[in-house]
Amino acid sequence: MEQQIEQKREQLAELCRQHRVQRLALFGSALREDFDPERSDLDFLVEFEPLPKPRSRKAAKILVTAA
Repeated sequence: MEQQIEQKREQLAELCRQHRVQRLALFGSALREDFDPERSDLDFLVEFEPLPKPRSRKAAKILVTAA
């Protein structure tokens, strides 16, 4: 699995930039030698960048509603 992820490293990095991902970590069965891509999924832990501070109360309300 490590080789397959390494092959997609640039695509993953671009996806993280587009969605403001600060940290992306793979965990679970994908890290074990007995991983079977036909039977298992990939588990990711995603940490996003903080939301930007709103410039107005209306913007703050929109950010809170969207979260």
